[in-house]
Amino acid sequence: MARPSWACPREIDNFFDNLDDIFERAEAHDVMIILCLWSFDMMKNRTNEAGQFAGVHGGLVEDLEKTISYIENALNPMVIHYSEQCNLLAYEIINEPEWAIDITQGAGTTETATLEEMQRFVGLQAAAIHGLSDKMVTVGSVGLMFNSTSPPAVTNFWSDEQLSLATTSDPLAFLDFYQIHYWDWMSAIFDPFLVAYDSWNLDKPTLIGECPANNNGT
Repeated sequence: MARPSWACPREIDNFFDNLDDIFERAEAHDVMIILCLWSFDMMKNRTNEAGQFAGVHGGLVEDLEKTISYIENALNPMVIHYSEQCNLLAYEIINEPEWAIDITQGAGTTETATLEEMQRFVGLQAAAIHGLSDKMVTVGSVGLMFNSTSPPAVTNFWSDEQLSLATTSDPLAFLDFYQIHYWDWMSAIFDPFLVAYDSWNLDKPTLIGECPANNNGT
């Protein structure tokens, strides 16, 4: 298959060698890995400071053809390669995608996607991973405000229902567990250490993926 014109022209022949090495080092120390594939930073523009491929990849989210090409040519080979990797706990499709959605965009990304486009981006990758392995899938959500249907939360962007709608009812488009982040710039009402789990109407196991070591406003 010919490389699409928008793709990075460089061949990274040592990709699996480098990632294999990470897994081997982690396994030697009994460390489980959640492999994060993307971050909202992919839709920032850092080309001036980090080179021509640093960010501005919103097309991967917005353009269905590009999403499918990425899945077929990059994600699927990775999932197959690591399908039996014992210390691969899960794939995190994207870190804090809410910051690159046009209705939230709290991180000032250069590009933005619609909520439906981002849900499709997540759902299609989740379906691909579930179709090729038994590894779990999650999303590193900004916080409880985007993972709950209980006020004052916005809603649950990453529910089975939402991802199914975004992927034309693909039964494999779901998360195995939620992952929420909390930082002390957020309102304490979204602090998962203070608010009872049951009050958030969460329908999956939920991991606190990021939190401050000290409550010092950073």
